[in-house]
Amino acid sequence: MEIIIDQASNLWQIIESLWIVKALKVFLAIYVAVLVVDIVLVVIMLDPVGSVRKNLRGVDIPLTRKKTYAKQWAKIMMRLDGENESQYKVAVLEADQMADGILEKIGYKGTNIGERLQNATNAQLDYYDDILRAHYTRNQIVHDESYVIDKDKAHETLEIYEKFMRGLELF
Repeated sequence: MEIIIDQASNLWQIIESLWIVKALKVFLAIYVAVLVVDIVLVVIMLDPVGSVRKNLRGVDIPLTRKKTYAKQWAKIMMRLDGENESQYKVAVLEADQMADGILEKIGYKGTNIGERLQNATNAQLDYYDDILRAHYTRNQIVHDESYVIDKDKAHETLEIYEKFMRGLELF
């Protein structure tokens, strides 16, 4: 048994001393280094964080500061504090405009929220039907001067926009 082990050890020393084995070791070391660099470059180019966000949501929601949206939303909600119908209308218009900006940042095509919503589907956006209903309320405010909105209707409409934005984890 010892003879076999000695012969195997001697054979291994002979193989290691061959120049071709040494050259093969150097070649493989360089090859592994190149592979590691390639993997790092591919990971950088693929943007795995953006891909994860896109795979989870179906769209790549840009990273933004939640405080920015929260402040903007708080200002909109403050318009409901009084008893002024025109402030309720402005709150709905501002919420619609905020939702339009968000849809634009996400990447929906169109010149306004109506076109962006037409390019989306129920499967792509949470609360799609609700957003359409809220946008319809906005359109009534803009196109019908005699449209009357009470505090409850304004609050209901703003809740739809808030639900949409919370679904996107914007605040």
